[in-house]
Amino acid sequence: MATKYSDLSLSGKNLTNVESVMASIDNILKTRIGERPFNRDFGSRLEDYLFEPYTFSVSRLILSEIISSINKWEKRVEISAGTNVTMSPDSRAYEVILNVKIKGFEEVVQISKTLEPK
Repeated sequence: MATKYSDLSLSGKNLTNVESVMASIDNILKTRIGERPFNRDFGSRLEDYLFEPYTFSVSRLILSEIISSINKWEKRVEISAGTNVTMSPDSRAYEVILNVKIKGFEEVVQISKTLEPK
């Protein structure tokens, strides 16, 4: 497979293609808006939602925030069907299933994350 996308990780490792895009998505979702000095609009408000009441409505807000943040900052992907946020009552966490189609590649990549207050 030819390299279409390439980035460096924080540790200096060269990331290519799917790894590169997945690291970018992780960076977007973990960065709070206002946290990046020269790009104050970069990131998402996910952390803010994790301290709201644990409800279905908040899970929909989290899903909306994930989709809008990725659509705004990661132009190499399209969000695919099956992307969802569900509540995990036992751990008071939100389970995220994110399906993305990376432009220039055939397969849909599934990213699973657990979001919980820290």
